[in-house]
Amino acid sequence: MAEVYTNEGGVGPYSSQSALIGDDYVNGSPVYSNIERAQEFTPDFDATITSVSIYCIRVVDNGGSFPGTLTASIYSGSPGGDVLYTGTVDRQTAPDSEDYLSVSLTGSAVLYNGDTYYVVVSDPAGHQEAVPFDAEEEYIRWLGKTATIDPGTSWWKHDAISWTALTSQPEFLSITVYGDAASAAPSKATNPTPTDSATPGVDFSDYTLSWEDGGGADTYNLVAVSWDGYSGTVASGLTEPTYTFGSTDPLRPSGISAVLQWRVDSVNDEGTTTGDTWQFDPRPAKVTTPSPADDTTSQGIYLATLGWATADQADTYKVYFEQGANDYVGETADTSIACPINTLARNTAYPWRVDSANIFGTTTGDTWTLTTLALAYPIGSYELIDGGDTPDAGGTPGEDFYWTGENNMATIHRLIALAGNAIWYTEY
Repeated sequence: MAEVYTNEGGVGPYSSQSALIGDDYVNGSPVYSNIERAQEFTPDFDATITSVSIYCIRVVDNGGSFPGTLTASIYSGSPGGDVLYTGTVDRQTAPDSEDYLSVSLTGSAVLYNGDTYYVVVSDPAGHQEAVPFDAEEEYIRWLGKTATIDPGTSWWKHDAISWTALTSQPEFLSITVYGDAASAAPSKATNPTPTDSATPGVDFSDYTLSWEDGGGADTYNLVAVSWDGYSGTVASGLTEPTYTFGSTDPLRPSGISAVLQWRVDSVNDEGTTTGDTWQFDPRPAKVTTPSPADDTTSQGIYLATLGWATADQADTYKVYFEQGANDYVGETADTSIACPINTLARNTAYPWRVDSANIFGTTTGDTWTLTTLALAYPIGSYELIDGGDTPDAGGTPGEDFYWTGENNMATIHRLIALAGNAIWYTEY
C-alpha cells in the first residue's frame, strides 16, 4: 500500500464548501442539517484504492455517549457523480485531540494518473450540527443527534486551516488517499521514429529505431514484421525505447527490395502487449521535375542534356533513354547527364526515366516522354477520283486522286527541307 495522493495541511485546488447543505451560522444558532466536505485530487499513479485518512481535531470527549458513523466516498466526474469507492468508520473510535481518522474503502475501479476524482466526507443525515465558534477557531461538531442537543459534546474539524472569520468555512479537507499500483499489462508503444509511412525518402542514416512508452512497460521486444525477407524477433528485453543496428548486425538493412515493417511489444510482470505494425522506406524518394518536361511535343532534334530535380536521400541516379537495344545511359551523382543521341529523329517519341539510388536500394522513377518536331509536307492541288482518299490521308495518285497542276506543283517529284545544318528530302 502506498500514498496515491496526499493533501496535508489543506493545500489543494478544490473548495470543500461545494457540498454544503443548509445556511450559514445565524445569530449563534446551529442551523446546518447535512454537512459534507469534498476534496478534488489526481492520483500520482494508476492505482486501486484501499483507504483514505482524514485529519480531524477532537476538542471535547463525548464519553462514548453519542454514536455516529462517518462516511467517506470517492467519486468520478464531480462530488456527486459516480461512486467508485465508499467506506464508513465509527467516530467514537477516534481518540481525543488530533488524529487521522482512517476509513477503509470498498471498490475495484482503477484510478488513473492524470484524471480527476473527489473524496467526499459526510455523516448520515440527522447526525450533524454547527456550533458556536470564536474568531480563532471554528469547528464542525460531528455527533450523534438525540432529542436534546448538548452543544458541549464532540467537535470535529475536518480541515487543518485555521478559520479567521466568524462566517467562513474550511477551504480544504486534509486527506491522504492510500492504494496499490494498478495491475495491468502495459499500453502499446507510440510515436515511432522513423515515422510510420510507406513513402520512400526516409532518413535512416543512423540505423536507429526509437519509440515512446505508451505506459506501464518495463521492457520492450523489437520485432521485424517484414524486414528484407526476415520476420521475427530482432531484440528482446530492451530497457530503453531505442535500438541501433550495428555495422556487423546481419539485419542492418542494405539493398532492400520493399518497405521495412516492424513493431514493438511492451512487457511488464502482468503481461505483453503487442504493438502496432509500423513501416518506413529508407530508399531515396522518386525523381521528379524532368527537363525536358514530360509529354513535350515540340522538342528539337538537338538535345544536349537530360535533367531532373534532386531526390531526398538519393546518392546517385541511373538514367535510361530509349535508343535501341540498350536503353541504359549511365549513373551519376549529378542531376543531369548528356543526351546519348547526338541527333534525334524528327517526329519521334522518346521514352526516358531516372531511378534514384542509395545504400538501401533503388527507387524506380516514372517514365517520361519527349517528342521531336514533325516536318509538314507541302501538298499540290488535286481532285479526288470517285470519293478516294486525299494525299494527306494516304491516298494513291491515279487511284484516289490526280494532280491538277493548278499551283504549278503537279510535276514535283522531290521535296527538300533545310533546318540548321541538316537537310531532309522525300520522293513523291
